[in-house]
Amino acid sequence: MSGSIKINANETESCVYRIKKFDFNSYRIDHPQVQGVLRLASIPTDIMKIPDEKFPPDADIPDEAKYILGYQTIVGFTNTGEKKIPTEGKLRQRNDLKKAKKMELTGYITQSSVSEPWNEYVISGADPKLLKTKTILSKLEWYIEITTRLGDPYLWANSSTTVNVSDNPIPEGGNV
Repeated sequence: MSGSIKINANETESCVYRIKKFDFNSYRIDHPQVQGVLRLASIPTDIMKIPDEKFPPDADIPDEAKYILGYQTIVGFTNTGEKKIPTEGKLRQRNDLKKAKKMELTGYITQSSVSEPWNEYVISGADPKLLKTKTILSKLEWYIEITTRLGDPYLWANSSTTVNVSDNPIPEGGNV
């Protein structure tokens, strides 16, 4: 699709959806001072459909372009390394974090034998759709001088989420 359309959020239709398949990505981190497993997944907070009349007539629009996805990324870290004295609660302002010394960690590997999993959601309706998302860790930063309230390394994960929408192969009333 070339070009763009202008649309306000109040011109979309929020969709009812259910989780069909959900799993976290797991990355093994093996740095001399940061060791453990990072888990990461994005889960939709809202799936909105753009009405067909907002697109140019006779335009061949792929299904994934007809939806806007709002999501929240969930990050968890299980520390298998040494615990330290907590410092996170001592941060006075967000500026303290901006000034803090950090290092990009690059020595992580996916725990899955296949790579990052696809999560699946069924968008309800007369013509149900299967929405699939894949969240991929793109950058992992370790704030060297900060530890969490539990004494774990303070990590900041950046990720990207790929979205795919297709016809749902299971009837709406079918078993998953």
